[in-house]
Amino acid sequence: MEPYIHHHDDSETADFLEPAVKAKLQAVLSQMWEAELRLRTGRPARLCPSSTGPCAC
Repeated sequence: MEPYIHHHDDSETADFLEPAVKAKLQAVLSQMWEAELRLRTGRPARLCPSSTGPCAC
């Protein structure tokens, strides 16, 4: 029966997106939550990556 079951609730098996797109989205979400952490802890200067130059915060 297992070959015929499609697990909708498991995020790792939800394969609507290509692996490369999925990896990019996971990276963006990680950066988003990191920025949220910096905002909530009162460290907005760390929001912008250093590779983009000075932050406009």
